[in-house]
Amino acid sequence: MASKQKQQRIVAIVDDYLQNWNPDTTGRKSIYIRDDKVNCLLCCFSKRGTHSWAYDYRKGQVHKSKVFGYYPAMSIRQARKKALEIQVEVIEKDRDYDDVFEIHRHPSHIYFLENKAGQIKIGRTTDWISRMKELTVSTEGIRVIGMRLESKTFNETAVHALYRKYRQQNNEWFEDKHNEIKKLIIAAVVYNESDKILAQMMQEQHRKIYC
Repeated sequence: MASKQKQQRIVAIVDDYLQNWNPDTTGRKSIYIRDDKVNCLLCCFSKRGTHSWAYDYRKGQVHKSKVFGYYPAMSIRQARKKALEIQVEVIEKDRDYDDVFEIHRHPSHIYFLENKAGQIKIGRTTDWISRMKELTVSTEGIRVIGMRLESKTFNETAVHALYRKYRQQNNEWFEDKHNEIKKLIIAAVVYNESDKILAQMMQEQHRKIYC
């Protein structure tokens, strides 16, 4: 029976599945599924309705797992990549699990907000669930329009620098009269374009804005 239950937990994780996944959590804090492509990757559903990514560590008699990201802020592809990176460090390189995980468990995200005037705010957080609740619930007329895991190419500092000409004096909001910021958000968040493509797009926008 236990073996059958484990097999049922192995799932071909795709966006459609996660977006429609709403298991019965009666008597449980959370329920998890295991990715059929990256065996050490778990996706957990909590009573709060959030989907979290966890790395499943097994070595010798030790078995434990820890959360390192949340869906959809961290995509399926990004979660698989991150889980494999952790796997290399703790299994192949035999590094201490807690030391490695301290680096991976709090990834930063760049987020985009829009106000009633159509202005855009570009921010950064390592706790996106709490941050979004704080910003959207406590501030009327503010909505989240995008979020993505930060990288060396696509991050708050780089995007702020790109659109510095459009930043309003004495506040954190950017004008987007030509929809340049939204075009970048669509590419980064909606279409989940690679860092290489985003870098090219940002270079093209930089030439258009400042040359």
